Amino acid sequence: MKTVIKYIAIIVLALSVCSARAQASDSADRERLELYRHLFWDHLPKPTGWVNDLEHLYTRKELLTLDSTITAFEKQTTIEIGIVTLDTFCTSLENFSGLAIHVMNTWGVGKKDVNNGLMISISAAYHVIRMNYGPGLQGLISDGDVQEIVDKYFVPAFKNEDYYAGTLNGLNGIIALLNSRKK
Repeated sequence: MKTVIKYIAIIVLALSVCSARAQASDSADRERLELYRHLFWDHLPKPTGWVNDLEHLYTRKELLTLDSTITAFEKQTTIEIGIVTLDTFCTSLENFSGLAIHVMNTWGVGKKDVNNGLMISISAAYHVIRMNYGPGLQGLISDGDVQEIVDKYFVPAFKNEDYYAGTLNGLNGIIALLNSRKK
């Protein structure tokens, strides 16, 4: 009986040591992730066009279609629309909205003199979409409009993991709304 208790004690001790090492490793991994996120915030990559797919949701052809749609709209209206996808390495869910605003401001989406930019930030992993728009678009779009566009155009396709269709539909919904209201 004493031998059985001794072996049980050894097994429990071994498991607790393994657990402590795993927790220490998890803790170190979390620290490295937070460091990466801080570095990402402080040193955002330069945008490569209107669409910056850091979560790798789109094919090259899809990126080109989204980008050319925005380019044509910007030439017609001077309104700039940016799209960024952010994976879980870039930010935590709690900091997603803050990062979305930071990206828009750092990248300068919108003409400087009129602040007429709109930024669509997407995280498929977190199931989050955020749209920010500059003061130059007030009167043309509202928070209610944004929510309606997200619900009507983005979400249905995103539920089927068709991020391109949802993004293109949402982008076209935004463009149609802004075209119908432009001065």
